[in-house]
Amino acid sequence: MKTTLKQFLAEAFRNLFTASDKEKYIDIVWDMLQASYESCGGLKTKGLESKAGLVANTPMWKLWIKDEKVKIVLCYKEKGGRKIVAIGTDGTGESKRQLAKIMSEEFARSYIEVSDSLEAFLKKNLFDLVEKYKIPTEEVPNIIHNKITPLSDGYHYTRNINGEQIEKLMLGTPGKSIVR
Repeated sequence: MKTTLKQFLAEAFRNLFTASDKEKYIDIVWDMLQASYESCGGLKTKGLESKAGLVANTPMWKLWIKDEKVKIVLCYKEKGGRKIVAIGTDGTGESKRQLAKIMSEEFARSYIEVSDSLEAFLKKNLFDLVEKYKIPTEEVPNIIHNKITPLSDGYHYTRNINGEQIEKLMLGTPGKSIVR
């Protein structure tokens, strides 16, 4: 199918850095993140327990907007580099396909700790990149400055997140800062 100018103009990426820009989208982003993390007991990242915390404690948001609707959000912290700390979609197949494309580009410029469902999604859609960008457990404590318990495969580990031991896998490229 041929992409028309109207279709092209109907979608955009927006990188948000200021509280005032984020406030325009906070209700939509908050609801999207709550729905996206509902199956794993909610968003557990420290400092993101409220809308105000989400705005104040994530210096960058990346939004994918199509037809004037937020379809995807990625929230970042500056911690050992540009770290993705929350991801949400509207749950549609279109958004999931776009998220795979976004993540294929993010691995080279940011990093993320993934759990069960996101790891499965990324392996299903980006297996070769997941393998390429896996970070060995011996490097993880120096990146996030937290204690971890390595698992036997050399890549997975558990760590305490808000009082709960959660299994994680780190992917991407640490050390690259958020760029405005």
